[in-house]
Amino acid sequence: MLQELNDFAHDLLWTWQPRIEELFRALSPELWESTRQNPVLLLAQLGEQGVADALERDEVKRALEDARAAYREYYDRRPPFMDANAPMVIGYFSLEFGLAECLPIYSGGLGVLAGDHLKATSDLGLPLVAVGLFYKQGFGRQEIDADGRQVEVYFENRGEELPVRRVEGVEVDAPIGDRKVKIGVWRAQVGRVPLFLLDTDLESNPPDLRAITDRLYVPEPDRRLRQEIVLGVGGVRALRALGMVAGVFHLNEGHSFLCAIERIRELRASRQMTLEEARLVARAGIVFTTHTPIAAGSDYFEPGLVWDLLNPYLNEVGISFDRFMDLGRQRPGDPRERLCTTYAALRLADQAVGVSRLHGAVSRRLWKDAWRGLPETQVPIGSVTNGVHMPTWVAPEIAELLRRYVGPDWWDLDGKDGRWQAVFEIPAAELWAVHVELKRKLLAVARARSIEAEGMDDHALTCRIALASPSSCATPNALCSFSSRASHIPPTSRARTSSRALSNWRERNRVWRSSAITTSRSRATSSTAPTCG
Repeated sequence: MLQELNDFAHDLLWTWQPRIEELFRALSPELWESTRQNPVLLLAQLGEQGVADALERDEVKRALEDARAAYREYYDRRPPFMDANAPMVIGYFSLEFGLAECLPIYSGGLGVLAGDHLKATSDLGLPLVAVGLFYKQGFGRQEIDADGRQVEVYFENRGEELPVRRVEGVEVDAPIGDRKVKIGVWRAQVGRVPLFLLDTDLESNPPDLRAITDRLYVPEPDRRLRQEIVLGVGGVRALRALGMVAGVFHLNEGHSFLCAIERIRELRASRQMTLEEARLVARAGIVFTTHTPIAAGSDYFEPGLVWDLLNPYLNEVGISFDRFMDLGRQRPGDPRERLCTTYAALRLADQAVGVSRLHGAVSRRLWKDAWRGLPETQVPIGSVTNGVHMPTWVAPEIAELLRRYVGPDWWDLDGKDGRWQAVFEIPAAELWAVHVELKRKLLAVARARSIEAEGMDDHALTCRIALASPSSCATPNALCSFSSRASHIPPTSRARTSSRALSNWRERNRVWRSSAITTSRSRATSSTAPTCG
């Protein structure tokens, strides 16, 4: 029985199948919360006897049968793509993946998007494998200390306590200057999709190389480039060692641009191609998604650093240092210019897209120099609008309503599908009851975290101020206009607005507007954004 539960825990399907997640919560509600909803750690702390005792309870027995049913239903369903028997495997490379809070290998939107990408791919049955890094400490968790200062706290990730498993017998290397770093591999299972995580914390590596994968988004350029070498070069080599022959490589941001260079090296070594032949063949299988709306959001590396860490490898590839640097320069041939990972990825990829129609237009303007002489309207950067993985982000209570009234595959229906008309058949009282219950849960969390939230009314329209950091791609006027609209909300028992909060909001808006108007620097600016419910 414990083995079956461990198999459930190590398949991240539970992150979007509420009936499987509910099983772990039922085993021990207290442990589920204290382990930060980590089923692997929960089972380890319960132990075999604790699991056996829990299974004596009727509610746990029912939860187990529900979890088994959910698991069978998911894997018995065969999406159309699976019947195509596509021979091509897609390699999806990203520096972060946001799949579950208990697997801290992400920091924000890029990782959450990548995580949703894997879940949706599993639902669709696409032949995709993902590659990322296994961080020993992940991304810093922000906390407030006793003096009211914001501090970053790092916790050590232990593979045996996380929903990952070591891939035994697989170890590859990657070049770091004139040395080689050894790389181990962990596997996370995201439904039908395997995610392979690269780890340099091996005893066979010297201390500085062991630390390459210690933290996400390290600020030092030297450490960042080392991570990108491990992800791009080491990632391709890991797939080969695992027997995964990918024909298409998807670069989620420019961090993995060296994946394309490793493909060129492979092609030259295996097929005796010239550099230009290998470049063209490799390019045909490279897809690049750019996310940043500002040039400062890309990684930049000084020529000297690139020389120190990559020149011996470039000699092996057969590409000159200057030609390699020019791939990442806005003005090729300028020896003073740094290497920009976005320019390099754009020039190495056959297809490039932004993450919305507007962002595609911004990207064509921002990166048009990658195609000198080409009118901006003809710059070959398209767009695929970001979406979210519906089963993950829709509350289980709402999902149950949609399942009953729209259909079990509601999440897979096109927006124009006529079955959506069934939402109008949901009784208003039933929908409102679910809304109130969800709001009650939200306010319970707020009350547990803030003294000010204790007096909040479950039935009142509640407007609160939340901290946000809009970048230059946000719409500041839309945020700032909230204060004028909020002032017209009547202070009745059904709609209350904190005058102090509104006053603070207006003052911060005034300062923020002034700052936004007077500065022309492309950087994030702190502000506040309202939440209403």
